[in-house]
Amino acid sequence: MAQPIHVYAMAFALLYLLVTSIIWGLSYGINCRAMDFATAPAMGLLFGFIGAVTFCPFALHNSLKKLRLKFAAVGAVQLGLMYFFYQNAMAHLESHQVALMSLGTPIFVGIFADVFERKPPWRRLLFALASVGACSFAVGGNLQGKHMLRGFIECQAANAFYGLGQVLYGRMKRAHGDAADRSALFWMNLGSLLPLWAAMVLLPAERPPVHFAGTAEQLTILLFLGVLSGTIGNYLWNKGIAMADSGTVLICNNFPVIFGLFFGRLLFGEGGSWFRQLSAAAVIMALLALNGNGVKTLEKRRRATS
Repeated sequence: MAQPIHVYAMAFALLYLLVTSIIWGLSYGINCRAMDFATAPAMGLLFGFIGAVTFCPFALHNSLKKLRLKFAAVGAVQLGLMYFFYQNAMAHLESHQVALMSLGTPIFVGIFADVFERKPPWRRLLFALASVGACSFAVGGNLQGKHMLRGFIECQAANAFYGLGQVLYGRMKRAHGDAADRSALFWMNLGSLLPLWAAMVLLPAERPPVHFAGTAEQLTILLFLGVLSGTIGNYLWNKGIAMADSGTVLICNNFPVIFGLFFGRLLFGEGGSWFRQLSAAAVIMALLALNGNGVKTLEKRRRATS
């Protein structure tokens, strides 16, 4: 029988998730500015390196003795491939567009969870297609432009790899409950470096990987994205979702996007139709609610028949 969640634990969980959501909401706009001094693979490498250095003191925790390579492989998918496509999307879209297109990540989580549990994923695939239509409406139905279409595909690839990584990480944590999160994050960040390094070396680039002049603005951007958003943000988010119930986590997944839309207009002077953006966000959040209700119904049926 599941233990009730203590009210104080839930309050702290909401605090962790809300603080992280504000940080990530700001990071959408700041990340677009970071593309001026580094290519997508190089920026991802910097994030992975900063994360690995931060969690290096916990690298040799005994709970991960036989799982280090597995967590590194998960990190290559969840962080490495996600960073590559996400940063590329940032080069072709405005920050509020990337934020809105990130709303579909929980649906990809559900699709991969169904696949691993050998359940038909058709319901979630329909939700994913509906979210694609909502995103197209939000950007004015203009996914035909070269940069817009490329950015859209890259953003959905980032969502898919991040969702797959979440499912793989969750399955490993359930199978090995004593695995320390901080140690796992070191190996995941370390594993993320391999695909990003390969992409930087093997893929053609129109400019040098890094054009870093060491200005105060560049250092601030790098520290915010690498330390506050990437490293501390991921740690606080994982801590929050471990303390909250599944319904709260589902709702809180939308908070970074809402803050991203708000900050994109208020702080970074980006355009777009408020009506289209908020309508699309409402549609996708409704799909997420239906997705969550479907999960609860299936879980009740499973318990009734077990």
